[in-house]
Amino acid sequence: MKFLVIGRNAPNGATFGVDEINAHMDYIDKLIAEGIVESFYGFVNGGGVDIYTANSGEELWGILHGSPLYNAFVYEIDALVDVKHIQEQANLATRD
Repeated sequence: MKFLVIGRNAPNGATFGVDEINAHMDYIDKLIAEGIVESFYGFVNGGGVDIYTANSGEELWGILHGSPLYNAFVYEIDALVDVKHIQEQANLATRD
């Protein structure tokens, strides 16, 4: 399954330095190399948007919790579906 993950700066005012950022980027680079993270973009005002591949919500939870910056963000997560699948299902539903 693919998941859209939007991370926004946590309202708790968590701060982090360059060491935490570097550790987080090392973690993300590892996930990219393993094919778990498909895309990874930051927002100009902090936070970012990523696409993860995981077998379940529970697996995604574990992946996100592995980040050194996990507590610095609040997350919005949506499961993704291939648009071609939606089209195919719509076509099947309208057949006589």
